[in-house]
Amino acid sequence: MKTNIPLKKILLAPLALLGVLGMLIEEHLWDALVRLGQWFGRLPVIRTLEVRVRALPPNGAALALLAPVALVLPIKLLAVWIMSSGRWGLGLMVLLSAKVAGTAVIARIYTLCDPALSTLAWFVILRNWFRRGKDWAHAKLNSWPLYRLTRRLVSRLSRLRRAST
Repeated sequence: MKTNIPLKKILLAPLALLGVLGMLIEEHLWDALVRLGQWFGRLPVIRTLEVRVRALPPNGAALALLAPVALVLPIKLLAVWIMSSGRWGLGLMVLLSAKVAGTAVIARIYTLCDPALSTLAWFVILRNWFRRGKDWAHAKLNSWPLYRLTRRLVSRLSRLRRAST
């Protein structure tokens, strides 16, 4: 019996899996990075800057949210160049550091600017679209027995770690 699985489906499945896993990893990092941003926000210089960011009008808040993306992009390109020169370990460290730092700054700016951003119709549409995608990703992963098993194991390890401290 011959099955006709479209080539597009075969090629997109691994990419979809990587995208879903990447999104979920970033989502889990998000909460920790928001807390880190709150901690940094207690520093006087950062507190002053945050007051100004929080007071931005909606379009200014959108630009503030995009600024870290523009600032981190050259660092990510540098990481790719480092990897292309054969230094994979260093390039990967630079790339991951830029990703984590950029996500931390974006998380903090988003937290500060959410009230202003929520007044922009296009932003609300984009945020709702992203949330639906995230919900789809969660549903997809939750349908996989291996993911459910892994999630239970991670949860148990987290409980054991908290109990031992």
